[in-house]
Amino acid sequence: MIDHGDLVTAVSRRADVDAGTAREAISVVIGEVARHLLNEARERLATVFPDAARYAATTLGEVESPDGDDVIRDVAGQLDTAPDRARHLIRSVLAAIDEAEPGLLDLPSDLRETLLT
Repeated sequence: MIDHGDLVTAVSRRADVDAGTAREAISVVIGEVARHLLNEARERLATVFPDAARYAATTLGEVESPDGDDVIRDVAGQLDTAPDRARHLIRSVLAAIDEAEPGLLDLPSDLRETLLT
């Protein structure tokens, strides 16, 4: 189980943002990424982040196309920031999650490539 306070601190440090912005980024990124995960991965994510991923995890069914550019645009829109900044926040959140619980986010390869490279 990931300690949410530790995750906020890690994202804040990685992205060079305050704790409030880190919390918001974590919630938005997890919600957006969850929509692109297979059902089993969504369920695992929902057990670690029940508030942020509840909707995505409980609406099991067809996985949305793993288009990383759409994820970046959606995150940018929800956080009211530029796409480049959204990509940086996404990378910070995903890296902090992977550091805290390796293998939790089993991203489709196309999505992983767009978001993390």
